[in-house]
Amino acid sequence: MNKRFLKVAAFSVAIIAAYTLFSSLYVPPMKPEEPPSLEAVEIASGVEGFVALGEKIFKGKGACALCHNAAGRAPLLDNIVDVADTRMAAPDYHGTAKTAVEYIRESLASPSAYVVTGYGMAGDEKTSPMPDVTTGAIGLSRQEVDSVIAYLQRLSGIEVTVTPEEAGGIDGAGAVDASAAGAEGAR
Repeated sequence: MNKRFLKVAAFSVAIIAAYTLFSSLYVPPMKPEEPPSLEAVEIASGVEGFVALGEKIFKGKGACALCHNAAGRAPLLDNIVDVADTRMAAPDYHGTAKTAVEYIRESLASPSAYVVTGYGMAGDEKTSPMPDVTTGAIGLSRQEVDSVIAYLQRLSGIEVTVTPEEAGGIDGAGAVDASAAGAEGAR
């Protein structure tokens, strides 16, 4: 074998060993947390707790804020309730929603029903890059989707009309079942 190859191989093994030793001695181990199966919502907090849960999901599990932010990767949603009627009346709208709440729910489960101009897939403005949040890795339940809708209503500055009781999401202990991932999402 070539001496140069052996020197490079020995050097590479030494570097890998050094990084491995350093990481095992000085980098604290990461312990993954189990995803929560229940999100607690106190009944006393009612709509406010439901909106807070929606904000938590929007910024966390739902991963919405990764794209829907000021960076411009996806449209901002601070006025989604106000623009829903305009979008449902647009000729390139292919959904079935009749109200703003239905439009938002449909947008979460079928994002390509209406794609805002400039936010479609590269080369295909009619397909949204946004995933169906009721399935796959995100897998939001009906109650979680409704809490996000409540948060978006509050963000738009209108009265929150989606409540945990209407979503069927509060049990006697005051918890929203977040484990039924997307059971009602296939609409």
